[in-house]
Amino acid sequence: ALEAEGRLVQLEVDMDALDALDTTPLAGAAACFCALGTTRAQAGSAAAFRKVDVEYVRGAAALARRAGVPHFSLVTARGANRNMWGPEWRVLHPLLYVRAKGEAEQAVLDTGFPRVTIFRPGMLDRGATDRPLERFFSGVLPSIHVRTVAHAMAADASCSPADRPEAPRFYEDTAIRHIAQL
Repeated sequence: ALEAEGRLVQLEVDMDALDALDTTPLAGAAACFCALGTTRAQAGSAAAFRKVDVEYVRGAAALARRAGVPHFSLVTARGANRNMWGPEWRVLHPLLYVRAKGEAEQAVLDTGFPRVTIFRPGMLDRGATDRPLERFFSGVLPSIHVRTVAHAMAADASCSPADRPEAPRFYEDTAIRHIAQL
């Protein structure tokens, strides 16, 4: 969360108990940043993947909204589309991924924040923590470093008053790189 004084605070919480959490630690925060996500392989199933990528995001947004945080900043993915046909078959997981990211976006938008910013990067470069297939594709396809996305999120959160209602903003790679330089 970004406090009104511009200080970034990381909160560690039990994601399965967000409804019961006290909102006091978020009181006075100017923005909440959410970059939750996993892989189907790490989660173990399509249902567990959706729990992290959709339900935990929905719960984090609801908690921040209950606390009165005026701005929610979310990382999803290029092509996010809640209307995408996304079966739970492993072979078609990329379609489920795109759909889940779109559903997460809609969950945040439905929460009613005065300001929502959604960052839709393409291939993320996580440096040393990239998985082998990601490492291969980041050498072949354009990618954006997670640090660049984080800088853009912070710059965006500090660029205009969070409590002034405005239309949601969506940013993809080129805009993310530009904002990160502000």
